[in-house]
Formats: sequence, C-alpha cells, structure tokens
Amino acid sequence: MITLDDEFPLNGGATTTTLVNGANGRVILPPINAPAIGGTGTLRATSGASVETASVTTLAPLAARCLDSRETKPPFESVPNSAAPFGGRSSACATYQAALC
Repeated sequence: MITLDDEFPLNGGATTTTLVNGANGRVILPPINAPAIGGTGTLRATSGASVETASVTTLAPLAARCLDSRETKPPFESVPNSAAPFGGRSSACATYQAALC
C-alpha cells in the first residue's frame, strides 16, 4: 500500500492506493499532485511487515508568477496579451511581481 500526505494526493484526490508489483518487484506509481506553492510531505510504502518512507519536497514553479499587461517584456511570450488572471490582480501578486523585477 502507498500512503501520501494530504498535500500530495493522487489524481482523483485519494491519498492511499494499493499496487501490484511487476516481475522485477517494483511498482509504478500513478501521477501524484503537488501543491502549486511547493511543499514538503512523506510517501510511505507498506508491504506486509516492511515499511519504507521517503520525504518529498517540491518548489513553486516560476510559471506560477503573476503576469501583468503593463510589463514591457512579458516573461512568457506564448501568453496572449488579452489573457487575464483569474479573479483579477491581487496585492499579493503585485508584491510578488515587484520582488522579481
């Protein structure tokens, strides 16, 4: 059985799954969702009485930065000028963007 922390659910939202190993004794993990802001969690694998754990750390991707139509050089040229952020521009976005420029 594979158990993940709540912050790292499998596709569909589950945090546990049972997998069958192949002839080589290994299992293939399904996709695991990571928090967009990054985070740390633990993956636990259990087989009978054996238990193994591994720490997982992810970073927020650079693509998560806010885009501002007032920028003279857009950071991502494939984003159309007409694109708008969901929910409008927030003060957190402005602060984050100012820190990057």
